[in-house]
Amino acid sequence: MKFYKIKPFDTVVFGENKSSVAGDDHEKGSKFPPEIMKLFNLGKVKFFGIFPIYGENVLLSAPADLLGKRKSKGGPYHIPKVNGISKNSIVDFETDLGVGSLPWVDAFEELEKVNGYVDVKGFRSIMDGRLDYVNVFSESDLFERELRIGISLDFSTGTVQESMLYAHFHLRVKEGFLIALNGEIKELIKTIGGERKVSRIEEKENGLGLKGLMDDKIRLEKDKRYKFYLTTHAFLNGNLKPGSEITIGSALDNSSDGIRMRVEWVYSAGAEWISGVEKEVEKNGELRKKPSVYMLKPATVMVLTPKDDGGEIYRLAQIKDPVNFDIGSPEGRKIDKNRFIERGWGSGIIWEIK
Repeated sequence: MKFYKIKPFDTVVFGENKSSVAGDDHEKGSKFPPEIMKLFNLGKVKFFGIFPIYGENVLLSAPADLLGKRKSKGGPYHIPKVNGISKNSIVDFETDLGVGSLPWVDAFEELEKVNGYVDVKGFRSIMDGRLDYVNVFSESDLFERELRIGISLDFSTGTVQESMLYAHFHLRVKEGFLIALNGEIKELIKTIGGERKVSRIEEKENGLGLKGLMDDKIRLEKDKRYKFYLTTHAFLNGNLKPGSEITIGSALDNSSDGIRMRVEWVYSAGAEWISGVEKEVEKNGELRKKPSVYMLKPATVMVLTPKDDGGEIYRLAQIKDPVNFDIGSPEGRKIDKNRFIERGWGSGIIWEIK
């Protein structure tokens, strides 16, 4: 596992995955963290996450089970107690936690999920349920948004398209961001993002403290509860339901081996459509298209229970269930079921609930 700091020389574009239509939004936004696919041009490596940097600290998106008082900043913060969760229902990917589903909260309507980022020390505190070292950083601490005007290009002719101006928010990253991966990036200067912004790449041996977090080992024991925090987007076959099962294994290999775990609850950070094309040109000169898939966003937290004792694994884990769908094409093409595992989709950090 290696870590690289990326610092764009200018702004960077990590665009939202939605189409613009007349009469809709007048500008397109940018998001962070982006899906790992936005960095696939860095090489055939396995990505474990994209994390902003503040000073000499690496930050993680605040876990979706971290709650704060609505429209307030700086706490106090709350974490739901797992034993207080109703087993009758499970949250939908994009809905808020339902009123009454957390009976331990007296004034639930005053709480909402915290948006922002926490450092490694704060992340450990949240996952341990202590909340004694939590300092939430806002997006404004890390980025500046700049609205820029662009024009659509016709790549087949190399000319601009008439009357196709668009407005797009760019991100000016103040300190850069860190990527964790399995593999190696050899070039020190690369282009990244939607408009191929030139960026400097620098290896960081300990990942600004992230390596120690991911290198920890954890023992999975039957019927104990664990949290699984997503660091990359994840696609799951079918809908999550109480009692449904997923396979969790080490993220450092590409096998589908792991331990079956029962889903008890999901604290959702939301979901979005992810789409793109593979850059392999076939004999007829056409690009192989990938389907759009609906994926859970990073910072989603799952509460899981192993069905059997699983021994020790690194905290850096991955959902190992193979993706199961076909590409809708006359040729009946299929995506390799292990492709998502090999590129790092569904990676995360697993933690015991104390």
